[in-house]
This record gives sequence, C-alpha cells and structure tokens, in this order.
Amino acid sequence: GLKNINFKSGYPVPLTVTDIRVNSAHKTDATKASDYMKSQGVRMVFEFDLTTSVFHNFAEYLYGNNMVEQQNWEAGKYFLTSLNFGGLKDTSSFQEIFFNDPSFGVKRSNFLEFASHECDYCFWMIHYRNRQRVTTVAQASPISTNTELQDEHVLDTNIVCMFTKANADCPNIIKRVKSQIETNLAGKSYSKYANFPSCSESDWATRYWRNYTQLLDIKSTWDPANQFHHCQSVGSTDISCCPDYGLATSGQAKTCMGVEGPGAGQPCVFPFSYLGNSYTACTTAQPFNRAWCPTSVGIYGDVKTWAYCDQSCPTQ
Repeated sequence: GLKNINFKSGYPVPLTVTDIRVNSAHKTDATKASDYMKSQGVRMVFEFDLTTSVFHNFAEYLYGNNMVEQQNWEAGKYFLTSLNFGGLKDTSSFQEIFFNDPSFGVKRSNFLEFASHECDYCFWMIHYRNRQRVTTVAQASPISTNTELQDEHVLDTNIVCMFTKANADCPNIIKRVKSQIETNLAGKSYSKYANFPSCSESDWATRYWRNYTQLLDIKSTWDPANQFHHCQSVGSTDISCCPDYGLATSGQAKTCMGVEGPGAGQPCVFPFSYLGNSYTACTTAQPFNRAWCPTSVGIYGDVKTWAYCDQSCPTQ
C-alpha cells in the first residue's frame, strides 16, 4: 500500500537507527533519528515528526509481540535457511540483488514471491556498524562474532527464511542469492561465512565465533550438565534441525554448487578426470583437504577451475 500511495517503484524499507554515543539515552529518539537520516539524503515515507513517532511506537509494539509469538512457537515446527556475510566494505556485492532480485528485491513485482517457493516468512537485514570504541574487556577476551575485521566502519547482511514443509523449495532461493553474492565477493575479504550458524560446513562454530575454544571453557563452567544443548548451540555437533537439502522436491538430485575457491558460486561439473581417475561426485583427492569439484573442465574432462563443494553434495 505504501508503495502505491507514494508513487514509488519499490517497496519501503524499515530502518532501525540506534544512538550509540556515550551520553545517549536508554532509548533513541525517533524524531532525531529521522532527521539524521534525512540529513544523509534518505527519502523518508513519513515526513512529519508526529507520523514518525506514531509509526515508531506501533513498530515497537509489533516487535515486542513478535518476540512473544516466537517464544511460544511449537518446537520443531519451523525449518530455517539463511545466509550471512560480514565485514563488508560496501554494498556493491548485493546492491543489484537488493533492488531487483525476483524474490527479495525491493522492486520485485510480487511482494510475496518468496511464498511461491514455500517460504512462510523471510526477512533481509543490513547492519551498518559504526564502532565508537572497544572496551578493555573486549580487547582482552574477544569472544564476539568475527564481523568487524578490526575496522570501524563495515557492514553485515543476512537473509533468513522460515518454512514448515521439510522438502520445500525455500532453501534454493537462499542458495541462489548466496551464490550470487559469493561470486561478487570473489577475491575480497569478508567474514562469518554463509550460512549461519550453518548447515553447509562442519566447522561452522569456529567460523561463526572468533574464540570458540574460550566459549567452550565458559560453557563448561556455567552449563556443566549441557542443559543448553539445542541444535548448533555452543558445544553441540547436532545438525538434526537442518533440513535435508540433498534431494529436490521432485526427488531428483539437486545441482551441486561450489561454495568457496576460484569457482565459488558456480555449479559442479560431472563427470571429470583428475590424476588418471574419473569422478562423478565431489572428491577429497589431494592436494585438497576438503571435498571439491571442478566448475569447468576441458574437452577431455580435465579440471580447469575448481571450488570446494557444499556440504550437502555427495562425495566419491
């Protein structure tokens, strides 16, 4: 409705602005936040202070109710698929996707297009980090997620979708966007590799947290009985909450994707030849210590470019 009322080509994007200055109040003033955004050239849907305050209070109410609703969700009802990229210098890797992607872009023709892939709920968050200071505790014991790369001004982005049907197509649209962003980031530095916490890689914990061994030590003190043991919590190796992405809805094997390396974001090419052997699936053949595949091959099936395989890919 707001898109049509304001005669815009894209859907409005909710903004959350937090005043993190040393002398800031407990809550950020919505009007001052709005004025700041306007000063930075952001076009606001609501131009008047009263309207901004009313909308802010309404959004705060909805958010609080959403938290209560999530706490009361039936255990095991929802599957989750997500991507997360952190420590980004700018938005160039996902800018085109943000505006024009058919499922998530603000200019998409169908607002609920993601629902056609059996996603029940999706959100896209972009977090601009403006670090003002680092506490002595954080300097001495850095256990926060590794997103800043020691830079003061970086950004993170993540897309999260929830779905109830175990073999839904929903994870595929996340994988599509994930692959596009990975391709755009080729050769660039970024952290907190997709997905998070991650169903795609066995070492998700050490990648998601900067100092995972210290977290394990802390857990052994405050939770020696391991009562806090949900899927993929600290100390857990359980991935039972992850949907089985190995088979498509039709029952056919899905395209295996390269997720890291020179050919990241490209589909694997099978069969291929390597060191005199023929392969029809990913392999851990040397010199690599993880399952990998070619993303392009020569006329005789020899490897030209390669990438590490998604964890859901079969290995030979």
